[in-house]
Amino acid sequence: MVNPAWTLSDIRLPFEADPAELVVETARRCGLNPADLDNFRITRRGIDCRNRRSIHFVYTVEFETPRKLKAPARQITIEPDPFASQATGVVALSHRPVVVGSGPAGLFAALLLATRGFAPLILEMGPDISARNKAVTSFIAGGPFDERANLLFGEGGAGTWSDGKLTCRSAGGAARAVLHKFVEFGASPAILTEAVPHIGSDKLREVAARARTALTALGAEFRFSTKVTAVTAGDPIVLSTDSGEIKAGAVVFCPGQNLTANYPMLVQAGVILELKPFQMGFRIEFPQAAVESWAYGDHAFDPRVPQPPSSPNRLPTASVLRFTPPHNT
Repeated sequence: MVNPAWTLSDIRLPFEADPAELVVETARRCGLNPADLDNFRITRRGIDCRNRRSIHFVYTVEFETPRKLKAPARQITIEPDPFASQATGVVALSHRPVVVGSGPAGLFAALLLATRGFAPLILEMGPDISARNKAVTSFIAGGPFDERANLLFGEGGAGTWSDGKLTCRSAGGAARAVLHKFVEFGASPAILTEAVPHIGSDKLREVAARARTALTALGAEFRFSTKVTAVTAGDPIVLSTDSGEIKAGAVVFCPGQNLTANYPMLVQAGVILELKPFQMGFRIEFPQAAVESWAYGDHAFDPRVPQPPSSPNRLPTASVLRFTPPHNT
């Protein structure tokens, strides 16, 4: 008999506490003994440093138990891994599916298809990660700009060169499965529990290459330096590219930053687009020592507290930045 699974959140412990105290505190809050908790695991760990004199880790945990709980844990259902091999439909596609774009959306769309036996074709306007890295390194050193191989375009997508922060508004089983895949492809296991998971640009290049290797082993095919220039709806769907026509049974567009070229093309093909809220990001750099001092006060540089996230702060959506134009002189 499988014991029910439970989750408990907002467990607060001083940052210097022994990690074993987490099990004890969880059991205490649930009216159990520590020995009653099976398959105990941390699913999220954040840090509360609003009071720099009393810094706390804040945990969310999951566990199983045959005992009756006396307090606030919530029973959960362990969701199946969406990337596990699953049964497919019974109607065959006329041609294999095509994924346009090899950023995170494209890679994971292809992975879902590949684990279901569809052997997708992934088209990427830019080069593979190795050639892209050479082009970016050359450009930063003062070399020419390559419109297809740069900080925004190429294997891995724009985020491959922008720190590798992972932002997701969902905390369900699918989001967790994505994080596990990132770890499988080489990311640090710490992202599985960090409140602000962060892979890092240097590691993301390795992750992108390993993801391609895993997809290829599942039957997927990558074609780099292949730009889609037109779409003709039908069965099959016909994609015109700068290297010839490609027929597809289904197409998943994951254009990332390449919007200006792709959206008009999709509208012309009769695809219905839906407006979504606009999001703008910006970057401000500070010395790491200053950030740690601001965050942790007297506890700055204590090895027991984590390095502050590279981008912990966000402007609320209601905030408005007002700029006063300079007067003519």
